[in-house]
Amino acid sequence: MPFGAQAAGGRRPGVDARDWEIIAALYEEKNVTKAARKLFMTQPALSLRIKNIERFFDAALVVRGNKGVQFTEQGEFLYDLARSQIKTIADAHDKLANMRSSISGLIRIGSTNYTTKYFLPVILRHFKEAYPLAEFHVITGVSQDIANLVGRGDAHVGFVRGKVQWEGEKQRLFSEKMLLVNADPFEMASLPSMPMIRYAVSPPNQEQIDRWWRERFAGPPSIAMVVDRADTCYELIAQGLGFGFLAESIFGGQEKLPHREMRYLSGESVERVVWVIHHKEAAQLKLVSAFMRTISSLNYQTLFFS
Repeated sequence: MPFGAQAAGGRRPGVDARDWEIIAALYEEKNVTKAARKLFMTQPALSLRIKNIERFFDAALVVRGNKGVQFTEQGEFLYDLARSQIKTIADAHDKLANMRSSISGLIRIGSTNYTTKYFLPVILRHFKEAYPLAEFHVITGVSQDIANLVGRGDAHVGFVRGKVQWEGEKQRLFSEKMLLVNADPFEMASLPSMPMIRYAVSPPNQEQIDRWWRERFAGPPSIAMVVDRADTCYELIAQGLGFGFLAESIFGGQEKLPHREMRYLSGESVERVVWVIHHKEAAQLKLVSAFMRTISSLNYQTLFFS
């Protein structure tokens, strides 16, 4: 019975699946407004549910302050319980879906922001065409966070780039070349004196760029701007405001700017590899197994780089 309803005989209602989600979201966001936005609730409605949870357990869940909310010891205990309850419910849905003759149900996917924007929609479209009864829940983040998400069982599979700490199943999906891009034709020797536009990448990917640069130049690049998105970096480069290092997928259907493929002095290409990770247990589910077969069968060169 959800909160807000009065139980027979005046008894207080119990917690439901939504309440466990509220506890988890509040713990992870540490902010009522952000948690409400994440759960598609109004802030007053969320605050009321929190009060009802505290009343039911006769425990203080959080302490509110200027910097958001902090969980009490009792709240920490309830968060651990919420995580367990959420996983139990998700596992039950998985097992029930696996008992059906059709391949259906919800597949939980973790994906980096970059992969979600440039690759995942096409991959999901192909899977949906093959298995129309399948549904998706996608969570985005940086590669290591996605690996942690899959490790905790919060996602069946994860799409990550570069090196991550992961001990489960790992499959190389495809790689894309890194390109040196500028609005006008350029000479390699002129790069140290040219303004550079840099966008935030994961540490392993930044190490690739730094290694390429150190092999050729004694001093650091002249960084003019730092942005958080690859497409923003592309637009600034297109306006002639500096050069940058971009993965080839950023071009998409756009007219290509002058660019050169990045190679180490050894001749090896500088590439960013996209991996898909999962646990063996997840692959025993018919839905996840079908998803893995589908993504393994796609021709990524034709889909994204031709």
